[in-house]
Amino acid sequence: MRLTHLKSLLTSKPIRRRSATRAVTRIASDNGVLDIRTHDLRRTLATGLGEIGFADEVIERVLNHAPRTVAGKHYNHAKLFEGMRIALEAWSERVRGIVEGAEPVSNVLPLRITGSLA
Repeated sequence: MRLTHLKSLLTSKPIRRRSATRAVTRIASDNGVLDIRTHDLRRTLATGLGEIGFADEVIERVLNHAPRTVAGKHYNHAKLFEGMRIALEAWSERVRGIVEGAEPVSNVLPLRITGSLA
């Protein structure tokens, strides 16, 4: 599924490719974070999933990277959707724990929260 085919939860209109970048820029600006890019979030996600213990193959699929091996490119058409779902749910719980203060992390920049996480 292409990103342009996903529906926005707020408007039910297709999400545009630059929407994620603009959202990150707006949220960062609103919270006084001067230099953050969507790639920083991708890198943080990949590192975090690796720290939790997910396999590189699952992390690469979550990041939508193309398979690199002959078997991956030509023979193995499994998309690992279940593994991706489990990985993203685990990451969601970890981020929620950090935001709610249940998981102390020394290298996380505290951000102001203005709305509900629910």
